[in-house]
Amino acid sequence: MVSFAGLIWLRKASMKHVEGTSANTVTAVPPIWSTPTEEESPWKLQKDEEKGDASNVDRPHAKSTSVIAFILLTFAYFSTGRFSLFFENGLYAAAGYGLPLTVAMHRSLVVLLGHLSWVAVGSAILAGVLSPKPFFGGGWAVDKTAAKKSGTSKANKTLRPYRWYTNKWDTYWLWWTIGGYFVSAWLFNVADFANQVLLPAELFAEQSEGVVSQLINPENNDFLASLVGYIAPCLSAPWWEEVLYRGYLLPALGLFMGFWPSVFVSGVLFSVHHLSVMGAIPLAVLGWVWAALYAKSGNILVTILIHGMWNSRVFLGSWLGL
Repeated sequence: MVSFAGLIWLRKASMKHVEGTSANTVTAVPPIWSTPTEEESPWKLQKDEEKGDASNVDRPHAKSTSVIAFILLTFAYFSTGRFSLFFENGLYAAAGYGLPLTVAMHRSLVVLLGHLSWVAVGSAILAGVLSPKPFFGGGWAVDKTAAKKSGTSKANKTLRPYRWYTNKWDTYWLWWTIGGYFVSAWLFNVADFANQVLLPAELFAEQSEGVVSQLINPENNDFLASLVGYIAPCLSAPWWEEVLYRGYLLPALGLFMGFWPSVFVSGVLFSVHHLSVMGAIPLAVLGWVWAALYAKSGNILVTILIHGMWNSRVFLGSWLGL
């Protein structure tokens, strides 16, 4: 709550600071509730219906390719689940041939390899189908030729005119990450309280132990298995889910609807993806908060770090019994 109040205060202070200055002066803190302008937005996509000079402009058809990518990603999400069965049987066979595998390590490896297969296939779809290209790279174009001509050792980096997302380190990403994490925790707790009130108690009583819980508390306190189990939910998943939902889905939805409806729909899909009835409302709230934080900070690194901190806190807190 203090973090959110501080954001509002900084917004007002920054607006007061630029009063009377030139019209082109940019405030330090963007407006909280308004739709990001084209300059503020971390993505820039040209819609199919926008006109351009076809003689010298290669117009990227983001609207049509985003639909194709969504269909392929949906199919891949359910199809790559079969890889987990393949890895499970393969590891069983390897253990039969003498590979020393504990039950906990076997489970951790199945989850990790299955997750990485989904990340690999999904990344290939985003990289190969979506236009404008390249999808990965955070929208930056590197001009090495200009650097050589100027005699400098560092290549010049400029944001591409059309891009799906933006990542950058030379911003106030640390403060956005810290403040965004606390605001996320506050709103998650509010949503979790509402969740407890709205859902029947029988659902929570019948809730079975999930895969993540089994990774956190493996048989015989297998430390190495827990370490392997940490990788997917706390390292690779935060990066992948932020690139998928904030880097791709949020701007893709923006091609068909307004900014705030896109935030709402992307948060709902983010919640549905986790297949948790008990956590549906809090996860949707997290999806909404992180989408807004990404758009307002203009930097996908902010939500990747918040997501990684969030999952790590849940994992390590449960692992240490806190």
